[in-house]
Amino acid sequence: MMSNDLVRRFFDEECEPHVVRVLLSEMNARSLGLTSFTFNVFNVTLDFDNSRVVIEDDLNPEGDAEVSLSEFRSELEQL
Repeated sequence: MMSNDLVRRFFDEECEPHVVRVLLSEMNARSLGLTSFTFNVFNVTLDFDNSRVVIEDDLNPEGDAEVSLSEFRSELEQL
């Protein structure tokens, strides 16, 4: 389980079923490149080349967190 507070907030506050479907769909469709999504409060960048996800808090310019792509996918699949 992810321990970063910002990552936890993203999952608790932003991950409605539509957001989960969009992110998992993109993860299933791609294996290379970089793609970004802007949601209500958070921006999410899926970096397939480096197997990482960057989550940024739009309301706090200094707020960002990085997590592995596999850990992020696992958490999404549990929702």
